[in-house]
Amino acid sequence: MPFTDVDFGLTGLSSRLPADWFRHSGPLDALDLLGMPDDPTEVLALRQDAKLLHDGLSSAEIETLWVTSTTANFLRVEGRDVLPGKRWMELIAERCDRWLTDHSAPGAEPPGPGTHLLPAVLGEIAEAMAGDDEESLLVKCAQECSPSLAFRFMLRMLSTGWSVVSGVQYDRYVLLGRDLGFGESVVAAVAQLVRERQPAEFTDFDFGITGLASQFHQDWGHVGGPMDVVEVGMHPDGDRSGVFALRDDAVLLRDRLSSAEIENLWNASCYGFKLGDPAAPVPTGTRWMELIAERCDRRLAGHDAPEVEIPGPGRQFASAVEVEATEVLPADDVRAALIRCVRQCSPNLAFRFLLRVIGERGYKLSAAQYERYVRLGEQFGYGEFVVSDIKYLAN
Repeated sequence: MPFTDVDFGLTGLSSRLPADWFRHSGPLDALDLLGMPDDPTEVLALRQDAKLLHDGLSSAEIETLWVTSTTANFLRVEGRDVLPGKRWMELIAERCDRWLTDHSAPGAEPPGPGTHLLPAVLGEIAEAMAGDDEESLLVKCAQECSPSLAFRFMLRMLSTGWSVVSGVQYDRYVLLGRDLGFGESVVAAVAQLVRERQPAEFTDFDFGITGLASQFHQDWGHVGGPMDVVEVGMHPDGDRSGVFALRDDAVLLRDRLSSAEIENLWNASCYGFKLGDPAAPVPTGTRWMELIAERCDRRLAGHDAPEVEIPGPGRQFASAVEVEATEVLPADDVRAALIRCVRQCSPNLAFRFLLRVIGERGYKLSAAQYERYVRLGEQFGYGEFVVSDIKYLAN
């Protein structure tokens, strides 16, 4: 679990220093204005970053990192060096040492350097900073100091420079930040940089595994067995994009959730066919997902890509989906499984499950809740009826 939700260490400091630092007599006075963090772990993280930069980079390199990651630059003013980079790191480390001496309470260890994630960090730097003067400096910071620190500096540079970030990049940043032990807000600080085209509607109706769940209505037995419903849902004569979407959902659930979690989500969102009963045609959630994925693979043989773009996971909306789920669902196994689906599978898939559960359980919604669902559905690229199927539940 992250020790703080917000940015920390040197990048946390650079984001918090006031832009009007010049009203104070010097950088340390601006630092005094902020005060040291109250958490010993945050102080340790700041000290650790300062020492890593001091020992791993030249003074000029430190100055460039700082200047490009903050709007409160006091290392260079009007082209003139005011404070050498190494000296700034020394002053910060000394201030941290004094604070730690005066506060005896031990802190937890801050997140590690993330050395095992160096290739991933270098890949993101290469894509985000390609051709920029700072690219080689961030690479050196990742290799000589810490991949974690270099990635945080990259995020700060993107934020202060108002760079454009694609949705796919942002999704990767979220996962990489999570692997590095960052809190939610560290990466979310660049969410406003995502250039969101309004997604084209993939289909007017529900799709993927939740679309399949909706096919098991009270008369589904007339179709045949469960796999017959899957076959009908794949529209043998139509385009294969829906089959790709169904397979993607099934594989995510199969690989990332437990069988019990799959059963909880499926049973709460499906009217006519329940999992988990040893006497059922498909007794476990994992096996159900395996069968669906296998049937999709046979249908997709020889086809490498869908004809129409399928909505992505939408990781930038993970927090919004969790908030909506927590507000409307009771604290039961279904809600726990849905939150796990947000974090381990896809916020998009989890939100569709949420809509199905609301509809099956008949939860009443406020007008404000429903409008939020509509907006969120638009961001995910849903068609008209994915959200409007539960409109009758809104006051």
